[in-house]
Amino acid sequence: MNYQDLQNKIIELIQHDKALHFMFGFFLYVLSNVFLSGIHSLIIVFIIAVAKETRDEITYKGGDLMDILFTVIPAITIFILNSIKPLLN
Repeated sequence: MNYQDLQNKIIELIQHDKALHFMFGFFLYVLSNVFLSGIHSLIIVFIIAVAKETRDEITYKGGDLMDILFTVIPAITIFILNSIKPLLN
């Protein structure tokens, strides 16, 4: 299996919707982190992700816990990396 086949397989596994949630979580965390602390930014991303999926469940009967997870993963990753960065210096 070459690199292109592997890349296509990964893209097939990650739905377009999940990729959008991931990018939204990333940009929301970075934007809120400009004005707030890391933990507050993380909480904001989580609250917005849950609120959006709750709205989807009520409106479309289609809320998805994986959407919440894909929205919050980048925020958690950045938060952890920023938290351990001072320990590495």
